Amino acid sequence: TAPVQAEGALPAPCPPPVAAILYQQGDPERGIASCATCHGARGEGVGTGNPPLAGQPVPYLLAQLRLWRTGKRYGDAMDAMTHVSRLLAEDELAPLADYSAALPGAMSYRELPATCPPARRPDPRSGA
Repeated sequence: TAPVQAEGALPAPCPPPVAAILYQQGDPERGIASCATCHGARGEGVGTGNPPLAGQPVPYLLAQLRLWRTGKRYGDAMDAMTHVSRLLAEDELAPLADYSAALPGAMSYRELPATCPPARRPDPRSGA
């Protein structure tokens, strides 16, 4: 039977989802570094070799994790993504992709111009 809550007591807080813990803290017992270390706590990406994850389509992120895992995607510094993706359980991939995509660090895009720029004259030297 479920434990009975005392009248007037606050409900126990829900534990954070496993995906949030993996992303923000990793799992040191399994040798999994946090995603936030390289991709930022808000998913904004850190440096030139660590792309933003926030705002990416979930199916894209999931596919990339699977490509890293199978070795069809490679070339990151010290094979960090290959290593981490192989340590993750299959049932952790989709929730992690979903959490990563929903992070608030997506880059904002500039607005489109109100009008097109004026046409340029062709360059007589190259025709461009």
